[in-house]
Amino acid sequence: MSVDVSKSSPVVVASPSEPGTPAAIIGLSSFDKLPPMPVAVLLVFDQPIDVPIDTIKNALSRAMVHYQPVAGRLAAGAGGELHIACTGEGVPFVGVSASCSLDEVATASPPLLIKDLSVRYPIEYCRLTGALLLI
Repeated sequence: MSVDVSKSSPVVVASPSEPGTPAAIIGLSSFDKLPPMPVAVLLVFDQPIDVPIDTIKNALSRAMVHYQPVAGRLAAGAGGELHIACTGEGVPFVGVSASCSLDEVATASPPLLIKDLSVRYPIEYCRLTGALLLI
């Protein structure tokens, strides 16, 4: 069985603008100041979702209304101390889908690997002023 994997180009998912939402600055904890470590997460759904990529993008957009730091950026203050600026710039998002069910993944030829279904962003997305979350 052959499996086709398709990936969209990165698009920025932003939260809907809420009137009166103040811009905030959030200091980093000691843990937040540790060197970053890339993590790949694969979201798997055991029940079908109609239009899954659009559904996830819409849910992410709505969640960012309540979790503003996710849509923010790292910034340096006057003394060089890093903080999160809640700018509302959004989160880069790439949708990936495969032409098989979860049951078929184990028997796919060639076998599907996490790297086939996950996204590695180019270095230009991974800079100090870049997004805090890449999906």
